[in-house]
Amino acid sequence: MIMAAGWSHACGQGWRLVVRIWWPATHVDHLRASLRLAHEDGVIPSVPRLRRPKVEKKTPVFLTPEQTVQLLTTLRGREAGTRRGGLGYGAVYLAVSLGLRPGEVVTRRWEDLDWTEEVLRVAPVTLPDGTQWRPKSDSARTLPLTSDILLFFKELWLSVGRPATGWIFPNRNRPEWPMNNFKKGLAGACEAAGIPVLHPHALRHTAATRWTRGGVDVPTIMGLGGWKTPSVPLQVYAQTTEDWKREAVVNTQVFVDQKPLTNRIGKNVGLSKSGLESKSGRPDSNRRPSAPKADALPG
Repeated sequence: MIMAAGWSHACGQGWRLVVRIWWPATHVDHLRASLRLAHEDGVIPSVPRLRRPKVEKKTPVFLTPEQTVQLLTTLRGREAGTRRGGLGYGAVYLAVSLGLRPGEVVTRRWEDLDWTEEVLRVAPVTLPDGTQWRPKSDSARTLPLTSDILLFFKELWLSVGRPATGWIFPNRNRPEWPMNNFKKGLAGACEAAGIPVLHPHALRHTAATRWTRGGVDVPTIMGLGGWKTPSVPLQVYAQTTEDWKREAVVNTQVFVDQKPLTNRIGKNVGLSKSGLESKSGRPDSNRRPSAPKADALPG
């Protein structure tokens, strides 16, 4: 936040306080409403002018499929045989596979996992201090689990003593609380894997981008990610790369039977994969097609 205040004199209006503040737009709106109420109650002589900031939208960062595999492989190797027991790997694996928000990952409990139905429930939970954690926008949902995810959960469940309840990703120092986040472990794994350091939310971007490229319809993407409107997954998470654009053009190109030219322009010189060819069929890089005669031009 940047704020500047001072007194300004306007013609016919006397001196008044002018405040210029650069803050997130929603905060500016809240502050403006509070100042308006203060002015109506006579606390301040006038309502200061507030300038809404122009915030540039950042392009979401995501991992390519190759980077995703490299990250997970590196993280699993780093945590093998350690006290963490694969908890950091599991958090990252769950986020990048199901598109969960970081808070939705660390607040999952063993009772949210249904082994019979092979689903994971993202639902509100009660924290040890009595407060209730709820998913953003009340986006409680049920997510299907693949055999690979179930296998990881089973290995983790067996390694911690087959608990019937409790946090899947408990805090290291306070087991009664869930893990705070996995930002530090993710950053270390990114550096070890040789990829840019990511925020945990980038794993959600990666999942949404993968679904979009896989041809998943928008309503299904909304249901998986817990979005309320289609504009978010379509405009924000539908990322692309130069290689993907080239792949799209190649896979959807129109194939035409390219027969040799039969007009007089190509009578003496033809085109081949190696360039221009002479009458003998040998490439001739110094030779150019002769200009067409007037009677050979169309029209």
